Amino acid sequence: KKISICEGTDTVINGLQPFGFEYKWNTGDTSSALKVYKPGLYILKYNTPCGYVTDSIIINTIYCNIDYEIPNVFTPNKDDVNDLFTITLKNTKQINYKIFNRWGNEIKSETITVNIFNSQKITLWDGNINENIASNGTYFYLIELTPFKGETIKLKGFFNLFY
Repeated sequence: KKISICEGTDTVINGLQPFGFEYKWNTGDTSSALKVYKPGLYILKYNTPCGYVTDSIIINTIYCNIDYEIPNVFTPNKDDVNDLFTITLKNTKQINYKIFNRWGNEIKSETITVNIFNSQKITLWDGNINENIASNGTYFYLIELTPFKGETIKLKGFFNLFY
């Protein structure tokens, strides 16, 4: 078995077996679960009523930089094409965002824990303000993306809403 984790993060590998009484990792640890911080081969030997069993896993680390894509136009006209203002994210732990109208009034804000490793689209706004349809025009955003490792990325920009 092989798994990859982002460089600078950790994962727990669990050797818990229903009949395991005694656990021994090649690191010297004797717990059923092992918190892993670095790449390598991890071998677990555990005792069962039928004797000793050995299992192993290879941990690789990869560099996981944040990747994102933000559209500059959306059309919430309910035609199922580009109806939502979204962001496509990769390698992101959390997103914090605010959307403002052309006069600088905040119309939407939210913090979302996403824990995304693979590319995924997240909806930020459906084009409604207090359950009313927003007017055509230019809107502004402030977005903070928190990576699994490293500093928060701050983005600001604008998009247009058309019907």
